[in-house]
Amino acid sequence: MWTPSDLITDLDLLALDRLCLTEFGVTVLTDKRQVAAAWVAQRVEQAGYHLWQHAIRREPEAVLGYTGVAFTDYTAAAKTTTDADIALATIYATPSSAAVYVGSRDPFRGVYLGLVDSVNANTCVLSAKIWTGAWTGVTSLVDGTQATAGKALSGGGLVSWQTPDTWVRRTLNNSLLYWAKLGVSSSLTAGTAAAQVSPVVASRLTLPASQYALALLYQESYGSQRGQWQEKATAMFASATEALTVALPLIADEFDLGNDDQVGRADASSIVDSTYLSTWERG
Repeated sequence: MWTPSDLITDLDLLALDRLCLTEFGVTVLTDKRQVAAAWVAQRVEQAGYHLWQHAIRREPEAVLGYTGVAFTDYTAAAKTTTDADIALATIYATPSSAAVYVGSRDPFRGVYLGLVDSVNANTCVLSAKIWTGAWTGVTSLVDGTQATAGKALSGGGLVSWQTPDTWVRRTLNNSLLYWAKLGVSSSLTAGTAAAQVSPVVASRLTLPASQYALALLYQESYGSQRGQWQEKATAMFASATEALTVALPLIADEFDLGNDDQVGRADASSIVDSTYLSTWERG
């Protein structure tokens, strides 16, 4: 399914312009990201894809709960939408030694945690580590599960980070995968449980969407901020269009074209008209 919050985050914008928040006096760029995702979505549909088949939120290869004493396999539960079948409060009963491990064949940029009604109401901070030869804290963690500020897992959402080049596979509970280790700072409200746990992988559409969002920011700042922001906006709009033109013939493996909940490489030439791509203009 098409999930703009998975496709583009403020971390993606900061990777292109580390001052894009502070220099313009904003704390989040949700509105710009939403417009940019819609701009990309229209062009993806024009290229012959169905947005509901976009699948960068993947089924995990493994999801394990570790209480500090023993592992419990939640892989099957993580792949369904059955509410409250991943017992987070039970797993994290001893927070200092407990963890939820999420494993995938490929590196991923975050984990979507689906919580509906069985949410946490206690003050709590969520952490994430990946394996680099040792468990290493991720860079620039953004916890999208804080429906209530300061209370991790008070709602469902994306926990995202900057994917490091040093991430390597390791064997855990007999599975050789890329693993993320999710921990909490304190105990959760009794009954806190998740319905889904899904790794979110990188998309080739993230770069053009991020560039377009920044272009919107620069354009809005024209006349109210120092610098040649209109020229910068024009250049960034052009970069976004070019990046999208490059990306579109390559994104077939991001779509579940067979409607079987699996993504695979398809004959992109049957979907993307290269002559059509060459005529696009920013709009």
